[in-house]
Amino acid sequence: MRAGQMVADRYRLVEQLGAGGNGVVWRANDRRLRRDVALKRAGFGGDRQVELLRREGIVAAGFHHPNVVTLLDVLADGDELWLVMEYVPARSLAELLADDGTVDAQVAIAIGVQVARALEAVHAKGVVHRDIKPSNILVAADRTVKVTDFGVSRAVWSEPTLTGDALVVGTPGYLAPEVARGERVTAAADIFSLGATLYAAVEGSVPYVPADTPQEALRSVCEQDMRPTRRAGPLGDVLVQLLARDVAKRPDAARTRQLLEALQGIEPPVAPKPRRRRLALIGAAAAVAVATVAGGTAYALTRHPTQQATAVGDPHTADPCGLVQPAGLSRFGRTELRTAYGGFERCDVLVRPETADETDVEVAFAAPSGGMRPAGRLPVLRPPPDSDGCGRTILLADADVEIIAKQNAQQQRRDYCQLADAATSFALGKLATGVPRRTATYPRDSLFYLKACSLLNGSALARLPGVDAGDPDAGFAGWQCRWHSITDDVYLDVAFDRNLPLTSTDGKVSRMSGREVYVAATEDSCRARVAYREFRDERGERLVELVKVTLAGRLGSGERLCPLVTDLTRALVQQLPAS
Repeated sequence: MRAGQMVADRYRLVEQLGAGGNGVVWRANDRRLRRDVALKRAGFGGDRQVELLRREGIVAAGFHHPNVVTLLDVLADGDELWLVMEYVPARSLAELLADDGTVDAQVAIAIGVQVARALEAVHAKGVVHRDIKPSNILVAADRTVKVTDFGVSRAVWSEPTLTGDALVVGTPGYLAPEVARGERVTAAADIFSLGATLYAAVEGSVPYVPADTPQEALRSVCEQDMRPTRRAGPLGDVLVQLLARDVAKRPDAARTRQLLEALQGIEPPVAPKPRRRRLALIGAAAAVAVATVAGGTAYALTRHPTQQATAVGDPHTADPCGLVQPAGLSRFGRTELRTAYGGFERCDVLVRPETADETDVEVAFAAPSGGMRPAGRLPVLRPPPDSDGCGRTILLADADVEIIAKQNAQQQRRDYCQLADAATSFALGKLATGVPRRTATYPRDSLFYLKACSLLNGSALARLPGVDAGDPDAGFAGWQCRWHSITDDVYLDVAFDRNLPLTSTDGKVSRMSGREVYVAATEDSCRARVAYREFRDERGERLVELVKVTLAGRLGSGERLCPLVTDLTRALVQQLPAS
């Protein structure tokens, strides 16, 4: 298999995410529904791997739970069998531990609560997972945890084992003693494996003396007791119960969840030692490092305490300029506040040092990026800087706050992230007491009061094959709207902007319904900008409100897309209030 290859004439393989004994997993793009999915193909073990994949599909098809990876389809492509699953942009707990060695006890508890919830649902269906371990637990950037890989699971009431009695199914080091001895597998075995996983997460190794071979590991499981914990704090007492050698003494999944939930927020009596490795996963008022699988980029996610989960509420009254403080960035150079440097959801501070180029620190509200929203604490995503600058994202209850420090010229500076972090700290302080509200007002003829999605109707959008006019992606406060085609790799975007008055250098100019329209092409896109209303900013500078119409994708070159963009823009202008 290779990147770019099509599966079942629908899924284009993008990148391999992982491989194991039971199959190879790829991130793929669903060309029909315009979304990323995970595809799992049977490995190279012959009929047994195919049967394991088939079984995983049968078992997973019965679950729809927020902490279990969702199965979307099972399909055959020639001689190959594939599972189509929900794509989770996350890393496994095993990858996180490989980078950092351990996690804080509170992080392990939070992970354990969600895995216990998943097992509670799985066991209620009469199914035992049989391979709970760090590599089968996915941790997303918003701290959502999902259990995956049901390839060796089985329904305890019906499904026969695929192996002989002499072969133990599972992973040494995380197996329950009774499983290592070849005895009957019950739901209690998953509880033991969860305990072993949480032990490894906080202590840095499995609960037994490390072994050099799988056989020695199985012998340790059968003969040794759990080693005492050093870093688990109050979690240690729960681990003793989960890792009980006597099956009857282990709590079930529901009781395990309750025991772990009772520990949330309880700090250990001794603070953990400082980490020396990167991607530190710290607890309740600190950072959780994870990474997106798609790009392999590490993200640090910091949780900052607030009195309650902060919500934007009415997006039209949320003031991005209330989240910035030019004086707080003055140590980086001369500062200047710009309240109309882009869309209505945005506010900027220009920073001009003595010895470097101007930097733009942008603070903007955005529609929520998906996943679970915080409850009581504000997480901050901290990706590493790239060539365009350094960004931070604060996750609110119903929106995101995006903070980006970027250069306005080509020369790069080293304090991108220092600027972004300084701006983020101030914004967090303001958000701790609520979202600031606008005091400025806009004239009734401003784009501020319009919805971008309302400017193109079904008749206009019928020009784009595969676009569902009734299913757009609306941006914050409705000031942006995007439609995706489910048949072609193309999207149409309509967004409101504020900028300097346009000139002939901004594109080919024409007039539509009395308004100036500027159309310009790039290699694979075409953009039209409609000059809507002139105004003056707080400094008296003449600016203009714009409607941007952008079409991009594989319908052809930008030049070929421009006639279609022109037609769409003409239809859009007719929906604007009369000038």
